[in-house]
Amino acid sequence: MDIKKLIKKAENIWFHYKSFILLGIVIAGMILSLLPSFHHSRERALQAVFIGNYVKGEKQLELQTTTKKILGKTNSDSAISMDFWATRDETLFSDSTFPKKLAAMIATESVDIVVMDKKSFLAFARQGTFLPLDPFESKFSKGVQFLSGMEKGQKHLYGIEIAKTKQLGMAGYHTKDKVLGIVTNSKNHKMAVQAVKTLVD
Repeated sequence: MDIKKLIKKAENIWFHYKSFILLGIVIAGMILSLLPSFHHSRERALQAVFIGNYVKGEKQLELQTTTKKILGKTNSDSAISMDFWATRDETLFSDSTFPKKLAAMIATESVDIVVMDKKSFLAFARQGTFLPLDPFESKFSKGVQFLSGMEKGQKHLYGIEIAKTKQLGMAGYHTKDKVLGIVTNSKNHKMAVQAVKTLVD
């Protein structure tokens, strides 16, 4: 077959099937664009932010490994990444950068668990930032201390006071006057509850 006949045949195929070819290209493009986000979600299922003081890298790794092992019993792809933000006096609003950074992470659904000083926690909780923990209370041991708040005249549990949390304290994180919460718009509520239980029980 010479080049002219080959070109004519290709033109005929394009003329009769161009709508299907274009649709196929669009679908393939959509699938390819979704692959990185799917891969990312499998790599890091949970994101936790601890505000207050810095914790050494090896201690962070120990915490992540311990939590991942327990999560892995129910989900082989589960993982958790922990970021420790050191602030001047261990409160969120002592540095103007961190509140904006945290707000951006919450808005983009890129954080699941947050630990911060009680005063800052309550300020965020009033805006509906944290998931009510009432339905999950029975999953935690009796010694866990919950922080409650009022919404529309009803009392709800929004956070967990971690002052007596040995695992975090042994890692070097200052737990005094700190509260842990699960972000309302997190897409991993079930796994976040399991991770929190691992950290505080």
